[in-house]
This record gives sequence, C-alpha cells and structure tokens, in this order.
Amino acid sequence: MYESVRRAILGGRSAARLLARNGVAALLGLTVPADPIVQLADLTRAQVLARSHVLQVERQLLKARAADPKATLRAAVKATEHRAAVLAATETFHAVAEERLRVASRVSLETGVALFKSWNAEGDACPRCREVDGETVGINDQFSIGAEPGMAHAQCRCWVEIATR
Repeated sequence: MYESVRRAILGGRSAARLLARNGVAALLGLTVPADPIVQLADLTRAQVLARSHVLQVERQLLKARAADPKATLRAAVKATEHRAAVLAATETFHAVAEERLRVASRVSLETGVALFKSWNAEGDACPRCREVDGETVGINDQFSIGAEPGMAHAQCRCWVEIATR
C-alpha cells in the first residue's frame, strides 16, 4: 500500500515536471534539463506523503475495529482510497505549477527575456481562484492572493500560463 501510494505521487510529479519543463522551454526554443535536487525533493515528498497516508489507513482501521472487532484492513484501505487519489492528483498539479514557474524564472534570468505569468482558473474554480482568473504579473512576482495557480489549495486545478507578453 505504501509503495503504491508513493509511486502514484512520485510518478505524477515526475511526469508533470517533464511536461511543464518542456512546455516552458519550447516557448523560447530551449532545452532545460531535469534538476537532480528537485528530483530528490520530489522523492522525499512522495515518501513523506505515502507514510502519512499509511498512518491515516491505520487510524481508520483502529476506528473501524473499535466499532466492529472483525473490521479488516481491506475495509480501512477502501475507506481511504479517495484521500489517496486526492493526494496524488493534488501533488501532480502542484508539480506542474512548481516546475513551470521554476523553469520560467531560470530561463528569464539566463536569457534576459522578461517573462510573465497569468492565472487561469477552471470553470468550476473556487471563489478565491475565480477572483484572480486572468491576472498577469511578472514571472517572479506574486499574484494578489499570495498563492500560485495549482497550489492555492488541495485539488486546485488552476494553471499558470507563461508568456513573453
């Protein structure tokens, strides 16, 4: 169970980072290699989150067994499946947002090209995210709500668009 949750989180983050890195680099016709330090950080984060999920499953099992001594681990895992899916999806969106911003900032610094980022909210976004939909700021500036698209809250599906203006 731990390993499957860890792989889902890490796999989502790795694929998301590759997609984001290639998208930003293509904007200026560049190639940006993967950063081994970021890869190590992703691995560590996936391990921490997977451990946290296992603890949640154990708590669920204890709670279920308090109500019914015959409760099984399978039932506890089933009861926490949604949480595992939310973790993996949220981490994937966070990784896309982080990587796009990290690479865009690096590209802007190394090439001297001024890049900007725009907030794009999904149609069913929360009120806080809808409030900043379309806001554009410099690549290293903060959005007015102090968060980044895809990282504003759990299950945030907003995304950042990088542009030269």
